[in-house]
Amino acid sequence: MIVAQDEDDVAAPGGLRGAAKNGRSSGQESASGEHGACLGGRISHRALLRPARGPFQIPNSADGDRRRPCYTPECMLYTGLEHTAIASPDPLRLAQWYVDTLGFVINYSYSGNYFVKAPNGAMLEIIPSEGDPLPAQMKTPGLRHLAVMVSDFDAAAEDLRRKGVNIVTGPLDLSGNRLLFFTDLDGNLLHLIARPAPLP
Repeated sequence: MIVAQDEDDVAAPGGLRGAAKNGRSSGQESASGEHGACLGGRISHRALLRPARGPFQIPNSADGDRRRPCYTPECMLYTGLEHTAIASPDPLRLAQWYVDTLGFVINYSYSGNYFVKAPNGAMLEIIPSEGDPLPAQMKTPGLRHLAVMVSDFDAAAEDLRRKGVNIVTGPLDLSGNRLLFFTDLDGNLLHLIARPAPLP
């Protein structure tokens, strides 16, 4: 479904209603540059035709700093990451560490697999591992760390120290972002993150 914003700006005979009366259908819509589609006439910058639920914004390949509306189904097909999986020799023990240390909750389990959920809804699935763990450094290829959001960086850092968590490095200040790297019971790398402003 396509709807118009600022209908009065559409320069089609009689506006959108007039265009409909003149027999123009969605199949006769034409593009108006990067500003979207119009119904048989010019459309102003403010009169973009948009999907009713709002387009997903993607980078414009011609100008990396600009963004343009995307109307294709692919833009809204993939809606986010539901969870990340960690393989552990003792999934329940590791799941309980996330409960006791970070305040997550075990929200679901099946056949020795455990989901732990953070207060903001992010989830980890902890699954039984097979074989010996491979040595990994901070930039070894593959998934390397989990970033944990906090409401009070200093209080969270002190809480981890008080609980005897293995601190790897930090606190660090990188361009205003505060980080503290640490590991869970299995040696998986995490870090606290506090940003001066959310990423776009």
